[in-house]
Amino acid sequence: AGDLPAARSNYWVVATNQAAAPGWTNTLAAQALFQVVRTSIDMNDIAAATAAMQKLVEQYPADDLTSNAVLLLGHAHNRLGNSQTACSVFETFTNTFTNSVLLPEVRLEIAKTYEQQNLINEAISALKGWFGTYGGQTNVPASLVARASFDLARLSYRAKPDTNAVSLLADFCAKFPDNPNVALAQYLIGEYYFSQGDYGKAELQFQNRAILQNTNPAMREIAYRARLMAGRAAVARHLAAAGALADT
Repeated sequence: AGDLPAARSNYWVVATNQAAAPGWTNTLAAQALFQVVRTSIDMNDIAAATAAMQKLVEQYPADDLTSNAVLLLGHAHNRLGNSQTACSVFETFTNTFTNSVLLPEVRLEIAKTYEQQNLINEAISALKGWFGTYGGQTNVPASLVARASFDLARLSYRAKPDTNAVSLLADFCAKFPDNPNVALAQYLIGEYYFSQGDYGKAELQFQNRAILQNTNPAMREIAYRARLMAGRAAVARHLAAAGALADT
């Protein structure tokens, strides 16, 4: 019904009220605490969400709901721009839930918090460590491998736009051609060639179908920029050819 305060109040009652009857157990307490975390996050009450999460960690450390609650709280801090706090929450997760199937995702989130703090080298190091741990594991979701591959290539290009970074971007495009981030990866490759004065290759990259035919609304601006850059590359290519002809 959208009455979040009333919902949370009732979840707290379920989580904290204990019957006096001998042998009675509250089988819904963990579920109720998890709902307190979710509801508090929706209310932007991070303090209450943190309190409920801490109770889960203390009382139900082995429950899957507990690990999911910690992950939700970390995401909430990330969305609010609290990167350092988010990193601390995610590190608590890795230290507490050492066998969780969510560990690959959490370690990617840690790398993301480094990027948000503009600690690019630390983010790159975390991503390389991620591949050292999970790169050869077949049970890691392909979506996470694609995300890690793109983030490593993108941040490597941001740190040092060289042939190694371009190779990582091209490798990502080859391995995950249907990933929506391929458009941005192709654009960055075109940007590199343009900066090197290789206008022919740049023009081809900016006209790549992965960019111009991408239907993802989030990539619409990239398509506009690519068309503009393709035009600039074409002009620069013709001017360079005309200059070379004049020199002869």
